[in-house]
Amino acid sequence: MILKRLLLSLTYGTYWIAVALPGNAAAKAAYGYEAEDRSGDFLYICAGDQARTAPDFLAVIDFEEHSPDYGKVIATVPFPAPDATGNEPHHIGISRDGRVVACGGLLSVLKGQKEIFFFDVSNPRVPKFISAADPPLSSITDDFHATPEGGFLITMMGGPAGHPPGRVVEFNRALHLVKEYPDTPPANGFNPHGISLRPEINLMVTSDFVCPATTLNMIHGAVDFRGSVRVWDLRRREIMRTVNMPGTVGTIDVKLIPGDPQPGHTRPGCSTISSILSIRNMEPPPLFSVSRRFLLEGGPS
Repeated sequence: MILKRLLLSLTYGTYWIAVALPGNAAAKAAYGYEAEDRSGDFLYICAGDQARTAPDFLAVIDFEEHSPDYGKVIATVPFPAPDATGNEPHHIGISRDGRVVACGGLLSVLKGQKEIFFFDVSNPRVPKFISAADPPLSSITDDFHATPEGGFLITMMGGPAGHPPGRVVEFNRALHLVKEYPDTPPANGFNPHGISLRPEINLMVTSDFVCPATTLNMIHGAVDFRGSVRVWDLRRREIMRTVNMPGTVGTIDVKLIPGDPQPGHTRPGCSTISSILSIRNMEPPPLFSVSRRFLLEGGPS
C-alpha cells in the first residue's frame, strides 16, 4: 500500500515510467552478475516536473518487500543542464548486466536538446549520471532493448524534427552511438515504437505506431496512426520484410514469443486488436501469415 500511494502521487504530479531490477540472487541467475551492493530489489523511475521548471530526474525506490524502507525513495539524480527540463521521460531500460539505466525523453526534440540519458546504477543507492545523447538522424525516444553485448537498441519514432522516417539506434557497451538503422529506411510510415529480439535465431521485429509530428496541435489534420510490423535480419541490422496490418489503430508494441519451438511467432498489440503472426522460413525470403486475430473484447474476428 505504501508503494501504491507513492506511485499514485507520482502520476498525479509528474510524468513517469518505471521498471524493477531483480534482487541480487535473481539478477545473477538472469544476467550473470553479482555485486555486494545489490542485495535487495530496486524500482527505477524516470520522472519529470509537470510544470517543466524543476529538472527531470531518476529516482530509486526500495522495492524489497521486507525492507523497513519498502516503497521509499532512497536516491535521486537530476538530468543535467542544459537538457534538464521538459523531456517528458517516457520509457526506461536496464543494461543486460544491470549496471546502467537508460531514460528517454519523448518531447526533448521540442526544445532541441539531448534525449537519451544514461545513469550508472552499479550501486543503486548512489546512482550517477553518465552521459546524454542526441542521435542526429532521429528523435522521439521510445523503447529500449538491452543487447547481449552490453549496449542498447532503441526505437526512435521520428526523424530529427519528429517526421518520418524514424530509426532504430544502437549504443555499444561504452554507451557510444554505433549507428542509426536502417541505412535507407522504408518510405511507407517507418515510425518504430515496439521492439523485440531473438538473437539465437537472428531475428528482430519492430512495430510502427504513429507519425509523431501529426500528434502536435500545430499540425492540422488527423493523427496518422501506423499498422505494420518490420522483420529484421538482426546481425545485418536490415529490414527484410514488412507485415501490414490493415484496420489497426497503431501497432504500439510487438513481442516475439521466447523459446517458441516454431521460431518466428510474434504477438503485435495495438489499441483495438491483438494478433499472432507466424513468420516462417527465416532465411530470405521469409513468408508471413496471420494465423489468428483476436478482438480485445474476446473471440476471433
